[in-house]
Amino acid sequence: MGNTIDEMKLLLLKRDEEFFKGNKKNFINFFIKEISSQNSVLFDEKELKEFAKKVYSFLFRHEQNNSVLFKNYLFSFKKRGVDTGSLFLKIFIFMEESYISYLQEEKKDLVQSLEEFIYLFKKKTAVLDSFVESKKENKKRKDEKSLKNGSLSEIFEKAKKEGKRVKLLNFYRGIPIENEADILECDDNMVVLRTSTIQEMAMKLSNRVLIKKEDIFPQTVKAEIEVVNFMNNSVVIKNPRYYFESDLGNKLKNLKVEPKFPQSVKIGKNLRIFNGWVSSISLKSISLMSEEDICQKSENINIEFCLDKDDNRCVNLQMRVEEKYLRNGYHYYVGVLIPDKEGEKKISDFIERRKDEAILELKEELEYYMV
Repeated sequence: MGNTIDEMKLLLLKRDEEFFKGNKKNFINFFIKEISSQNSVLFDEKELKEFAKKVYSFLFRHEQNNSVLFKNYLFSFKKRGVDTGSLFLKIFIFMEESYISYLQEEKKDLVQSLEEFIYLFKKKTAVLDSFVESKKENKKRKDEKSLKNGSLSEIFEKAKKEGKRVKLLNFYRGIPIENEADILECDDNMVVLRTSTIQEMAMKLSNRVLIKKEDIFPQTVKAEIEVVNFMNNSVVIKNPRYYFESDLGNKLKNLKVEPKFPQSVKIGKNLRIFNGWVSSISLKSISLMSEEDICQKSENINIEFCLDKDDNRCVNLQMRVEEKYLRNGYHYYVGVLIPDKEGEKKISDFIERRKDEAILELKEELEYYMV
């Protein structure tokens, strides 16, 4: 194949322009669903749609786009937890299957077209992989240079010798669970901690934990859970590394909690009533899910729901939809609440009740493991 990658791309896209233009919408929907399925990664629909368009443009458009800008954009998503390797593999499978169907329907040369498509895709993604890995290494060196207080294993070891306790933070249904922990053992990639059984249960359910910097670490630390042993009251965490996300303070300040059970909600728009469920709620925002496609972003809808079985705790509010996405066959709507003082008071009381209920729920979960 003597042509350059850009020349091959141009030839392929011109020849099958109908497919690559017509498949863009399907690609964007697939892309949003794929990233949304990674539970550890949180993006709004608008951001994901822009990301999907940039990826599609880089891979399958005629125009010459700014490669460096795109690669930097991609790397920013990598930093936030997107597994780009797995993502591009799934993109390849999705596009290949779609392309084969198109070629068969149009009775085009399947072998030659597929060979060109596969070669082009591999070449384009190889360029991205090498760039991302290079950026990753540069960032790692920069971070290590900026954190001059020693490696994490040294810091854990020093804190253990000095008898210092670390402060753990987890979230259960949006409720923060904070407890101190003793450091029992540590090596390069594993740390053994002892903390409260409530925190241990939260760690087991979330499979991760944050360790607040306090006066021990130069930065908040994040780790995954390797083993939780309720019998000897210990937890083994693995792969501890510094956590650079800036939204933690806001997340703690503006709690967005999940109901214990799905709370049904009536959604009103244009004199029609739709049914749905409240998936999470804060003082200022709410997330709803429904089997029905009810509205678009930036629209206002009326919502009525009860915060528990007590009718006196039902609220009737307006919501402005700011995000909308589809996941597992359900339509999700995330928006800003426009509450009155009475509604705000009821929501505030509900959040406080959920804090107490969360601890009770974790204790109930514990009973299963402590038998």
